[in-house]
Amino acid sequence: MAETDEMSAEIFTIASAISSCTEAEKEILGKLCAAAEDEIVRQLRPGVTAQDCAGSYVCAAAWMAAGALELTRGGEDISALRAGDLTIRKQTARERQTRSRQLCQQAWQMLAPYVKDGAFYFRGVNG
Repeated sequence: MAETDEMSAEIFTIASAISSCTEAEKEILGKLCAAAEDEIVRQLRPGVTAQDCAGSYVCAAAWMAAGALELTRGGEDISALRAGDLTIRKQTARERQTRSRQLCQQAWQMLAPYVKDGAFYFRGVNG
């Protein structure tokens, strides 16, 4: 149990850093981290535990939670600001969605060796 708590704390720390989480967002990020962990655990292959793939598990859950937090943010955020010749760039909702999708895709790719294969295919039948 202590090992799981340590992994959960590490997931939160990484997700917070990736997402530049504000103090006001910490509560929701904690819940998103727990949800990401639950989602991953449900998809692990039989006999595989979170501890078996701890490095991938921690990173993937953090990426998923950070991606989900991106989707909770409304409006536009300043994503770049330069003082010399003043450049301000806003991050649009579309850019946030793209970043969120990329983080989740990377997470599942990292977990691929440990999770159930969700793909299906048609097999030809002679007839």
